[in-house]
Amino acid sequence: RPHADTLAWRDGTRLLHAGCVARVEAWYRLLPRTPGRDFALYFNDSFAFAAALFGAWQSGKTIYLPSDALPATCAGLQQVVNGYLGEFAAEWTPVSPQPEDNDGERCDFRRLTPDFIGLVVYTSGSTGQAQAVPKKLSQLAAEVATLESLFGAALGAADIVATVSHQHIYGLLFKVLWPLAAGRAIQARSFTFPEELAQATAARDCVLISSPAHLKRLPDSPVWAAATHRLRAVFSSGGPLPLDVVHTTANMLQQVPIEVYGSSETGGIAWRQRTPDADETWTAMPGVKWRIAHDDSVLEVGSLHLPDDNWMRMADRAQAAGAGRFLLKGRIDRIVKIEEKRISLGAIEVQLVTSPLVSEVRVIVLEGKRQQVAAFVVLSANGRSVLAESGKLALNRMLREILAQSIERIALPRTW
Repeated sequence: RPHADTLAWRDGTRLLHAGCVARVEAWYRLLPRTPGRDFALYFNDSFAFAAALFGAWQSGKTIYLPSDALPATCAGLQQVVNGYLGEFAAEWTPVSPQPEDNDGERCDFRRLTPDFIGLVVYTSGSTGQAQAVPKKLSQLAAEVATLESLFGAALGAADIVATVSHQHIYGLLFKVLWPLAAGRAIQARSFTFPEELAQATAARDCVLISSPAHLKRLPDSPVWAAATHRLRAVFSSGGPLPLDVVHTTANMLQQVPIEVYGSSETGGIAWRQRTPDADETWTAMPGVKWRIAHDDSVLEVGSLHLPDDNWMRMADRAQAAGAGRFLLKGRIDRIVKIEEKRISLGAIEVQLVTSPLVSEVRVIVLEGKRQQVAAFVVLSANGRSVLAESGKLALNRMLREILAQSIERIALPRTW
């Protein structure tokens, strides 16, 4: 790409392709002399993240992608990585380019090997133990090509605006890899507040990459009036999108959300756009094949987004709906999606029963305008004593503190 191309925007400032290449080169000068092959990477800023990611790949490093930088997450990564790149706490000694890495002759970038394991993402197992999912560069490239063939014409040259993080596979693909490969500019920041989001979407033609959690919270406000005529598409993934939120989003933003179904293991599987005359069925993405197991109606898929030619069994029941489409009929495990984060209810239970205050616990999700976790706790004798002496609020706080080091804040029980 021409060095003068706009690669990204940050707070209204144009970030050029040349600047990204310079950052990639800085990482490329640093990492080959950094011992080890496997590194955890965490940045809030997508421009900084992309430069570090590409610099690591050019250096032959495999990137482990945590969803957060919580102490328990970092401690768990310590068992499998050789170091940390980016915005980690000082105790993990994160590596970053120094002034001497920013100057030097132009680097000679090489073509990367398709079978190279460039990425390892994590997904929660049914018992809460995080499962590592390695990704070949060929899998990521295949998915980027699929997305461009399916939606590229509708998006045109629009900028990419997101409310989701690139630290999850959905955000990584839709906010970083796909737009940069297709030549679309990205917003380096993720937007949380509606006013910021409205301002960003009104500046230039754009596409919104979002999630059910964020679309549920969009206020019905006049601020969208200036933005809707610049909005080319709205994507949602990371969990089920209620039909009423589909209609509300369409009315406010004048775009019916394109919903994407997939997982960390499989990548994208299917999509749908529930216009007023559409139904609840999903259409498989190009190159994705699917079938339904006869014994238990569980969906199985195969595609180039997977590491091999084998069928992968999902954790969702499904029903064929004709014309190559299918309906989802609910999960078979205890993994839930809240705020596009994959949460193991079993993991929360395992953590709580380690406390001397607790004898039994069952965790569920309460549905409503916002999903929230609720914990039903049978107290031990110690727990009953604390309840009697200190009260329920203090006890709730103690139980939450047990979880806070290892469970993301959004998954902490709100109701006890």
